[in-house]
Amino acid sequence: MALAYLERVPTDRDAFGRKVIAIAGRLGVQPDWLMIVMNFETAGLFKPGYYASSGAVGLIQFTSAGASQVGSTKDALSKLTAIQQLDYVEKYFVSWKAVGKMHSLEDVYTIVFAPAYLGRDPASVIHRKGTAAYAANAPLDRGKKGYITLADIQATIRKYVPSGYVEPTTSVGIGAVALLAGGYWLYQRSKRSTDE
Repeated sequence: MALAYLERVPTDRDAFGRKVIAIAGRLGVQPDWLMIVMNFETAGLFKPGYYASSGAVGLIQFTSAGASQVGSTKDALSKLTAIQQLDYVEKYFVSWKAVGKMHSLEDVYTIVFAPAYLGRDPASVIHRKGTAAYAANAPLDRGKKGYITLADIQATIRKYVPSGYVEPTTSVGIGAVALLAGGYWLYQRSKRSTDE
């Protein structure tokens, strides 16, 4: 099955997809989650030089602080290819010590949008009206309450899940079942031989 939104990547699509899969494996997340977030953050363009009205740039909309956190600048990041910028996307997640802590699409997006809020109550207020951060993200305020909550951003990213997408499950595969059964058989066999 193809990655979500891979058809929107304008250049080097296959290499981009392979790199996203590799990065997702190292981060411990589903590759589709990264693709859905990057699709949203780039307005479906997947262009590393895409600047939003907020002034953030790139595949995950690096702010000046975010760019600095990965040892770069917004200008430098904007000049990379999409494949090159993926290295900085990975660095960003690693810099927030998010590896192993993201268990859903919403968690991945929380790290991008408001990393300090990972694991917090969905009712937590992230931005309030009257701040530059609120103004730049006002469309995320569901119900026009005058503040943006974690639940607001989680609901927003969920809207960008492609139709027909099936959320991966964490079920135990047949190989794991066979391994457990084999281990139990060996245990029983060794137990019998010590009882005799």
